[in-house]
Amino acid sequence: MSFDDRTQNFLTWLSANAVDVSPKLRVDDLRASGQGRCVFATADIADDEQLFSIPRSAILNVESCSLVQDFPQTKALLAKMTQWDALILVFVYEWKKKAQDSRWAAYFDVLPVNDASYVSDQLVFWEESEVVQLKPSYIVNRIGHDSATAMYRRLLPHFEEFVGDVSRSDFELVASVIMSYSFDVGTDDDEEPEDEVSGDEDQADGVSGDEEPEEHSHEHGHEHSHEHSHEHEHVHEHEHVHEHEHVHEHEHVHDKEQVHDHSHDNSHDHDQAKDADDAEANDTGSSVEGDDKTESSHSHSSHGNDALGKSEAGKQTDLADQNEELVQNSDHLKSMVPFADTLNADTRKHNASLFITADRLVMRSIKPIAKDDQIYNIYSEHPNSEILRRYGYVEQQGSAHDFAEVSLATFKKYFAENSSLSQDTIDEIFAILEEIEAEEDEKFVLDTYDCFATGEVIFELTFLTQLFVIIAAINHKKSFNSASSEVKARAIRRVYKKSYQLLEARKLTAQFMKDFPNILKVRLSEYPRKATRGFPPAKDTPLTRQEMALIVLASECISLQNCMDTEKVFIQGEHKFSIIDDEKLLRNIMKKDTFEGSEPLPNKKKRLS
Repeated sequence: MSFDDRTQNFLTWLSANAVDVSPKLRVDDLRASGQGRCVFATADIADDEQLFSIPRSAILNVESCSLVQDFPQTKALLAKMTQWDALILVFVYEWKKKAQDSRWAAYFDVLPVNDASYVSDQLVFWEESEVVQLKPSYIVNRIGHDSATAMYRRLLPHFEEFVGDVSRSDFELVASVIMSYSFDVGTDDDEEPEDEVSGDEDQADGVSGDEEPEEHSHEHGHEHSHEHSHEHEHVHEHEHVHEHEHVHEHEHVHDKEQVHDHSHDNSHDHDQAKDADDAEANDTGSSVEGDDKTESSHSHSSHGNDALGKSEAGKQTDLADQNEELVQNSDHLKSMVPFADTLNADTRKHNASLFITADRLVMRSIKPIAKDDQIYNIYSEHPNSEILRRYGYVEQQGSAHDFAEVSLATFKKYFAENSSLSQDTIDEIFAILEEIEAEEDEKFVLDTYDCFATGEVIFELTFLTQLFVIIAAINHKKSFNSASSEVKARAIRRVYKKSYQLLEARKLTAQFMKDFPNILKVRLSEYPRKATRGFPPAKDTPLTRQEMALIVLASECISLQNCMDTEKVFIQGEHKFSIIDDEKLLRNIMKKDTFEGSEPLPNKKKRLS
């Protein structure tokens, strides 16, 4: 059957299954540019116009599948599976066991599972020699091979019982399609009259792509799409200076992932800590830099968008997430949604979103769409690296949500080489900070820290850098390196509180403004020179994997370069900070005998210029 015949059969199937499609839409073939099937407007479309609606009865999930109808006992089995395991099992049963007898046979004919020529560019399918071209991006650490292997072994007994022979390649193909095309659909008794279900990560009750439980975004792929072929799923999921979940901590298995929320509201605990510090500050007659303190909690959420922009918050769960909740504990079902997944996705061209009602899923325009324009959904707020990992394509001029990651190891290396702090002292400082995290239920010591192309930086990196700048300056005056553990613990706790107060007052020190871009410079130096020169010219033909890798690296380099401009990031941006003199702050912090017990001055190492 030809490509066009499959498309026409699918459109006929949609009509027969009560899918209502606007006459203003047409399905086109853009395989020549790597986009596969896609949807265009045949007439001008107004804002908030219904494009199509799909009855719940037409979507494929554990409630609608043939497996439960043919084997009623599997309902209990599926309920105790993860969303991923369950959908893979019911999908494979429909595709391989029911085959042409499946209700969704015409739908499967327009999916990659029935396309012998389909080649996925999701990272899980790359050869090691190709993956190395993505270094030094940390995306290479979260491709998810081990998780996929574990899932296949877990499902194999069920395949053998209900389906028959299911090869590893069959499993990987189905998993990649689900990663790229599925949505998380809220259960009908959980929906408001109309909840949005676009691929937005922060959406809670909608249909979301094939992201993981927490991420309700759409993951669909364009048939042979390099440009928009959705496939696999860092973590960081990332917010920004200000508040992002990273989609990393980068559990980075972000493989269909998640966006966790590291921005906890610990105001109560922080208020208690601040009360104690207020008393301490009163002894000295001043706060952070000698000004009167303002009452505010130390919770990351209080800094969030207000103070610094993004905060580590999120990740979406996906194939590689071994902690995904069970079907029976979920308020949504991972589902295949025919026709909704025909739309391509683009973070900059997004013009339509999927909404859910009690009995239907409705795609609506979110802005006017001109005749002959393509209709785009959005999967979630992913950077190019995650788009490539999950869906197998990249946005040639960068995702609207691009970010780079600075590792904790890079951070430590910078201060070990460019301050008077010894490596042992730095390790001790982090051990104490981890104790503080446990005591206050905070999380600011992360594996990696996000720096966004928009010039936003997550709060955790700003806070940690300022804290170390202060400690390094104190160490130059009164050595921490040979101080007792008791002195270090006491001193670091004081600097921790003062650093929080400083940032809450929207103040940073002059030395911070010098050190921060230099930390990013260390990370930038790890990238190949060609990746630091911006994006290569856009192409209207499918990209090679080498070209996609370079675009991912360029996306990350641009993110680092934009965040190195501290004037724009911290002074001219939406969240403005004032810059204070380091010495004035140090005099205030060191008024107490907190730092007694240190050794003579060390020789200060040369800083990066």
